[in-house]
Amino acid sequence: MVTLVSLAELTDQEVADALGISYGTVGSRLSRARKILQLPAKEDDHG
Repeated sequence: MVTLVSLAELTDQEVADALGISYGTVGSRLSRARKILQLPAKEDDHG
């Protein structure tokens, strides 16, 4: 998921659509992953 956002530059909504999961699930999983990887949050995840 982090790869889709970081490298493919997809929005959270595009990731949710591609994976067939809710927008909220994408947001929570990315938040958790960024915290673990100590990556900064994107400024605008609302595409």
